[in-house]
Amino acid sequence: MRLVVSCIDRRLNSFLEKNYNDGETLFVRTAGANVNSLKDTELLLKQANKIIVVTHSDCGAIGVVYKTLNERSIPDELERLISPFLQYAGHTRSELEHINAEVQGLFARKMSSADIQTEFVLTKKLDTKASENSSAVITRPSTVKYSEMLPLNKINSTFIVQNLGHDRAFDKLILTKFLGINNLTYI
Repeated sequence: MRLVVSCIDRRLNSFLEKNYNDGETLFVRTAGANVNSLKDTELLLKQANKIIVVTHSDCGAIGVVYKTLNERSIPDELERLISPFLQYAGHTRSELEHINAEVQGLFARKMSSADIQTEFVLTKKLDTKASENSSAVITRPSTVKYSEMLPLNKINSTFIVQNLGHDRAFDKLILTKFLGINNLTYI
């Protein structure tokens, strides 16, 4: 099974569908593509024979990392997100975003014997316009195409969380507290 671990960012939805969603690839999405936060979802990574970790520029979760590293205070609920970056304090946000691909690839290698690849996406190269009315969908990992999951006019304005159990608490915190998105739908 091929599995893609990606960030929940709405700007990646069309990119992921176009480049990876063949109807058989399983998608796991968590803020910052943070593999370290996937404890209830970890079994899926162990079952995969190929894992592609997709991170991106202008990432809200890495913005939280950057801010927290500069404030030198780590809230307990963000420990799994922040701790892998402690050694990179002093780096720019852009540098941390690039480092994130390496860090998440290493976590995936620790969890799985699958072939691991990483891809870093420059969001400014994606044809996704700003959205003032963003919402979020929280669902299980699946192979369902986003164009079948969401109305077409919502694909580029909806953050998509795809993981299991308690792993979702981390993403809900990032969405509500740091990104200001309170319109969450469970499907």
